Amino acid sequence: MKAVILKGRTLACAIVVALCALLAAPGIAPAAPLGSISLACMHERDGVSVPVARDRYAVVAVATASVENGGVRYATLPAFEEVSCDWSSLDVEGLRERSRAAHEVFLRDGMAPVATIVTDDAGRARAAELAAGIYLVARIETASQNEDVLVDPVLVGVPATVDGKLEYDVVAYPKFEDVPGPQPDKPGGLIPGFDLPTTGDMQLALVGVLLLLGTATLWSSRRVAEGSSDSSAS
Repeated sequence: MKAVILKGRTLACAIVVALCALLAAPGIAPAAPLGSISLACMHERDGVSVPVARDRYAVVAVATASVENGGVRYATLPAFEEVSCDWSSLDVEGLRERSRAAHEVFLRDGMAPVATIVTDDAGRARAAELAAGIYLVARIETASQNEDVLVDPVLVGVPATVDGKLEYDVVAYPKFEDVPGPQPDKPGGLIPGFDLPTTGDMQLALVGVLLLLGTATLWSSRRVAEGSSDSSAS
């Protein structure tokens, strides 16, 4: 019995030692924490900020990320290699340009998203359990009440640096704008290259015509008067 107990203890110790060695082995690190992206979709209408609800968005992986010494290192995925850059050095304008470029690649090649999310009545949506990386968030379905509102695609990093700390639950605020209204038609009229006059032009033209008519009437009256004078003299 004592021998059996010793063998059991020996086996347990061996398992513990093996696990410690496995965790301490070079190249093996604890799994990185998962993160999330939350959308806050709001648009100003008539001076009031209102939620942009019931739109569907695709969340597409563009690059992977690893945290090293408190910083984040990115590796662009092969599908987006043509838009690869130094992601950590992008300013606001550079990030906007890369977002549009990545969106074009997504539309052209039809990559499968890692998640699709729909904004609720408060204009919010959340994609959870995302591995560290850079994600393209783009609207793929528009609710009927939002068809007059445009939204830019955005690139979101997980984790993001907030106040010098890495934040794995990231909130993104897409930029919305109204669809431009229809431009008025400009018919060419009888003579190609010439537009019809505007209301102001018509008013000026009318004044000019009246002045000309007045001048012609005055001149005609004078001619009649002079003719009458000549006849009387005769």
